[in-house]
Amino acid sequence: GLSDVHVYLHPADGAAGSASGSQVASSTWKANSTTLTAPSGTYDIRVVHGPVTVVMDQVDCKSSCTVDVPLATLTVNFPGMTDVHSYAHVSDGAPGTYGAQDSSSTWKAGNTTIVLLRGMYDIRVVHGPVQAVLDGIDCRAAACSATAPTATLTVNFPGMSDVHTYAHVNDGAAGTFGAQDTSSTWKAGTTSMVLLQGMYDV
Repeated sequence: GLSDVHVYLHPADGAAGSASGSQVASSTWKANSTTLTAPSGTYDIRVVHGPVTVVMDQVDCKSSCTVDVPLATLTVNFPGMTDVHSYAHVSDGAPGTYGAQDSSSTWKAGNTTIVLLRGMYDIRVVHGPVQAVLDGIDCRAAACSATAPTATLTVNFPGMSDVHTYAHVNDGAAGTFGAQDTSSTWKAGTTSMVLLQGMYDV
């Protein structure tokens, strides 16, 4: 499930989570699996995807050996929304912000899944000009999930038909509006739109 993965082979250094020995082999930009050739021995295997690194300690390769890298499948939910972009970033430990981007899934409806190296992530969900940051999502097990905070906006115009309604980012000024996020057109009486939670001019 992972692509653009780099794998590095180091002699085992005996320290957990470390791969300080001199690199003896590498395989880069691979998808799903790769094969490396090296002298018989015990190795630390360093697996890198974007800004995230996992070290597999003390792998016994005195003969042919196979290692399964621990992965997590992240499900991001945004029910009722379309054209949504989701980005997984290294968690920076601070609310509302995020570290380096690791993976993305764009133009999705309702939900999406992203395969990651296991770790802690900040998830950024973007719809048009609006974004929400879901901080500190724990993806240290095989599955993890995050749900974007959404709101259902109902706009009423009783007795009218052929009405167009547009939700814009609130610009803080009376009678004007910011960038358009969502629209609902040719409706009668009422309409509803699902938005990321926030302040809007309608």
